[in-house]
Amino acid sequence: MSLKLKRATSSSLFHSDEESVTKKAHQLYQAFVASLERCEATKDERVFLQIVQGWLKDNVSAFEPDERRIYALDDFSSLALEELPIEYSDLNAAEEFERLRDASPSSLEGLAARIRDILWAGLVIRSRKRCPRCNEDDLKVLQETSSSQLVYTCDMCGWAQLRDGTEWSCRGEVAPAPTAMLRRHGLLSRGI
Repeated sequence: MSLKLKRATSSSLFHSDEESVTKKAHQLYQAFVASLERCEATKDERVFLQIVQGWLKDNVSAFEPDERRIYALDDFSSLALEELPIEYSDLNAAEEFERLRDASPSSLEGLAARIRDILWAGLVIRSRKRCPRCNEDDLKVLQETSSSQLVYTCDMCGWAQLRDGTEWSCRGEVAPAPTAMLRRHGLLSRGI
């Protein structure tokens, strides 16, 4: 009898914790959307991303350590947006805002993934080079942080290559390539 009672109590506690996390995710999501609504961020991609990043900086501690690591939330919250090619990205702030309002994430992890996806779309530019492995998407232009070398990556299959087409062997971490670097390589004025 006591074993069944313990199981029921344990199950009830788990259910309560799950409800608590879902409620927390919903509250964070509501605060996130409200911060975007108050600032009319949908008109300008740079302002939109500044608000997203500012909200993330203020709320990053609400996410679990694994979520922060997996979705690089700490990294995204500290990027210098003024140095990145937001105007050349695929991000459409108005569309992104509508998608956010229409679909609430059901978990903190879902919210973390959504925020990461928004920032990624707005900070990384697409090249005109198709992925040679899967041929499903254009490669994104990144920077290897240790060498400041351009790296082209595929979001679909994970392929990565250097500018000359040779496979990149993941020698270091990558980050969005700064606008100045992309200009230096002539990638913002002509074909990437």
